[in-house]
Formats: sequence, structure tokens, C-alpha cells
Amino acid sequence: MSKRDEFRYDEHLKDHYLEKVLDEPKFKAFYLKKQGYGRMESCLIMFSPEGISIHGDLCPGNDVRNSGVHAYGYGLEWFAGRLSWSYLCEKFLSQDWHQELAVRDCRDRAEAIMRGDESYFRIDKDVEAIMAERSDVASDIWNARYDIKHQNDSTDPEPELRQLIAKCRVRGAELRKRLVELRKEQAQKYLDLAYELGGGDMGQESFASEMCRIDGPNWYEDAPGYGYLPRSMYLLVAIQKKFSELYAKLDPAPLAAGGEA
Repeated sequence: MSKRDEFRYDEHLKDHYLEKVLDEPKFKAFYLKKQGYGRMESCLIMFSPEGISIHGDLCPGNDVRNSGVHAYGYGLEWFAGRLSWSYLCEKFLSQDWHQELAVRDCRDRAEAIMRGDESYFRIDKDVEAIMAERSDVASDIWNARYDIKHQNDSTDPEPELRQLIAKCRVRGAELRKRLVELRKEQAQKYLDLAYELGGGDMGQESFASEMCRIDGPNWYEDAPGYGYLPRSMYLLVAIQKKFSELYAKLDPAPLAAGGEA
């Protein structure tokens, strides 16, 4: 999770308060509200024997018509405890392909490639040929230096060996330059794809075709764009964190590790 986005959502909820609206043995409900905003900027958190439901204007759902999120089989004490963001999200949210994530992931890949990270740099035939030749050049330099070092007489090293080392260094520099160019070309393809995605003109199917062109047929093994919708994830984490903080002030009794409401 991005610390910057996490902080932004924490800040958004810093003035919210908790109002208990239902307090039955097996059914409890709380409004997380902001003074003077009524139902706007609020969410209703309900606990029942079936689990936890979060509804309202301020809700981690993907859209207005599907604003409710649920964690079946979990209760108040669990939700009011200390939870990692990944554990919390897997109980409430589903992972899917999102355009917003795909844009971010494509940009991240471009940056990683230019940093020299091999994870996303596609090793095609051109790259393989350059890397093989670079290895050969490095071996030629090493061998020439070895021959110079282990000469048995006191004469100057053979000029041919010096010339070979100089020639290999020039070729090595050319190969490094070409490899950098290939990195830039591949990184630019991801940046172009991110730009096209950001314009809203590309759906998941077209994105898959472009990814296959850039990264080959096995691109889906680490598919960009797949995960939790960022707004849903950060908002859910902030709501749970704020609820835990405010609930501890409402009910100072020790919290159990989990269980029903």
C-alpha cells in the first residue's frame, strides 16, 4: 500500500465520530459520521450473526449501485482489532482487472525496465544476441589480460593483445548502448500503453492484445491491472482503522481475537 494514499484517506476521516445506533445481543450497528454532514460522508457498519456489512455514502464499494461490502462470518471484536490491510481486504473485497491499476502497473514496469530490473525486460532474440556477444567480448578481454600478465619474458606485451583489448572495449560500449536503446524502446511501449489506457479508449480485451504484443503470450502470468480497486482498498483500511480507534473509546473492555458480534 502507498503510504501517501493511506495518509490521504486517514486525513479524510480524522474528524469523523462513531455513533452507536443499534445495540442488541446479536445485532449491533454504528454510524461513522462527520459533524454537520448528515448521511453524506458517512457509512453504516452493521454486525450480525451472518457477518459484517458496510453501507452508505462513504463506502468502499466499486460504484454507487454496488456500494455495500460484506465480510461473512466475522464480527465486531474482529473488526475492532488490529488487522493487516491484506487480511482485511481479502475478507471484504474481490480482486479484478481495473483500468486504473493497469495504467499504474504499466508505468511501474517502464520505470523498472529503465532501472535495469530484469523482471519485466523481455529477453527476445535481439537481446539474447547482444547479451551473448557481450559475454564473448568480456571473455576476450579477460583472456588478453591473462596473456599479458603471464608473459614469461620481460619484453613489452604484444601490441596485438593491446589492440584486441581496445577493440573489445569499443565493441562492448556499442553493445551496452544498443541494450540501453532496447530498454528505452520496451519501456516506451509500456508508457504508450498507459497513455492509451488513461484516455479511456481501451478495454480489457484490447489491453490483453497489446500486452501480448509487448510481452509475449505468457504476459498474463503477472498480469498488470489485476488487484483491488485502489479507492475501495484505501477507504476500507481507513474506515476499519478509524472504527477501531473510536470503538476503543466507546467500550474500553478488552477485545477478543475474533468471533461473532
